[in-house]
Amino acid sequence: MKLEGPLPHQQLSVFASGSLWMSSRSDLEEFLENSSSADLVRKATYQDLFLAIKTVGLGDSQELLVLATPEQRCGFIDLDCWRKDSFHRASFLEWLAAYLQCGPEEVISTARAADPQILALFLKENVDIHVLEVDEPHPALPLILTPDQRFGIEITGEGTGATITRLLLDAIFRFDPSLGYELIDQIRWDQRISLEEEAYQNKRRRLEEIGFVDYYEALSIYQEIGEVVTSPVKNLETEHKDAKRVSSTLPALFVASLAPGQYLWRALHFIQDQREVEVVSQQLAALANRILSVHSVTPGDLEKIRPALEEMRDTLNLGFEHLTHGQTSLAPGTMKQNNMQA
Repeated sequence: MKLEGPLPHQQLSVFASGSLWMSSRSDLEEFLENSSSADLVRKATYQDLFLAIKTVGLGDSQELLVLATPEQRCGFIDLDCWRKDSFHRASFLEWLAAYLQCGPEEVISTARAADPQILALFLKENVDIHVLEVDEPHPALPLILTPDQRFGIEITGEGTGATITRLLLDAIFRFDPSLGYELIDQIRWDQRISLEEEAYQNKRRRLEEIGFVDYYEALSIYQEIGEVVTSPVKNLETEHKDAKRVSSTLPALFVASLAPGQYLWRALHFIQDQREVEVVSQQLAALANRILSVHSVTPGDLEKIRPALEEMRDTLNLGFEHLTHGQTSLAPGTMKQNNMQA
């Protein structure tokens, strides 16, 4: 998906300074020529990096996948591998396949970053565990034996799922056997529903930190209020100490969606203080994610993200027009006096 019109990072440089701007493989190659590219990737919010990877294409983004931190890798799964409260195995399979293409060490790093319940849930659908007795013959089945030969793992999945499962297990027992034994215990003793519920609750807590809240809570952004509650930017503090999680830098795709918008655009252009930029960025990122929650948009579905972001832009622009009584010159001051969600 190409970003149309003038490059947003040229129009709103202070809001785009930390974003990852790329919409094709050639953009990625140009980005990687920068000596600081690795540092920029690791400092990026996981949502920004995720959107860059999805825009370029998962199969064409190996360099970004390898550079991603454990928190970012966990974030990719949170953002792309759930449909409401149900684990989406097909998407998880795509991420595993992409990291396997990067090498066994990389898929192990990703496995360690993911919630163990997610891995157990995926494997539970694709394997049966056989307990092997020392004095008894092994079952006449094609089994993957654990290093201590206490367990035999039978691949019961089919097609790509079976292939990825075999490669994943081979990597796990070569590089991190302890993780393998922990997964065997979960596969044997934990029920699918409990694994999925625990993984979902972990994911939900993490995504709430960047604005992906429950549908009904997200609907509160549309409620009618008697008057706008002002909240000066200079007094705003982040709700969480971890700036990476609360997105002090707007994802590139979000910044791109802000044009055009006469009143909003003018207000943003006059925000230059770095602290104010960070707070407004946090507010816009959290608001955008709430809107995605309302519309049940999967964060990896780029075609559905754009209309939701345009709704945010147009509604904010109308709000600024109303509060400024149509005087664009008043837009900057209005932005400093009001929280974006209000």
